[in-house]
Amino acid sequence: MLICKGTNVRFVMEDGRKIATRGAMLHDPSGRYWSKNSLLIASFPRGGRLATDAEKQGTPREYLGRLHPARVSRVTLPPKPMSEWKPLGQIRTILYARPGTKAPGKYFHHFGGRRIQAFFKSGKAFLYKRGSAYRVEADDKTIYDDRGLVYP
Repeated sequence: MLICKGTNVRFVMEDGRKIATRGAMLHDPSGRYWSKNSLLIASFPRGGRLATDAEKQGTPREYLGRLHPARVSRVTLPPKPMSEWKPLGQIRTILYARPGTKAPGKYFHHFGGRRIQAFFKSGKAFLYKRGSAYRVEADDKTIYDDRGLVYP
């Protein structure tokens, strides 16, 4: 299951370019439908049906909040192979609006800064595009959890 972790997603690239996207920032914590080290920014139909209690259990409820009226919709996933995507460059900062009732609001996250916790690894992330969809690829040390994008 992909979970909407943000909307109004924008990027500041290492070369200074600013890129605004349309759609929602989606993440699959299981890695079953989309790599768990990747974010997909894609459009999909609004609305959908209300999620059942079983569908809200676990990560959706932890991220969006217990009282958020989560909805289920369908998204057509673009191809997974990186050869199908056009590289746009290294990301400096991602900015987004977080949905839900747990911690709604505007957030940003910087990539590429060295941190002691990473044993001096840089935590770089790269942006790719295919049609109107965008994809963020980060290393396997990146952590996406109920607090959002928390590491590096």
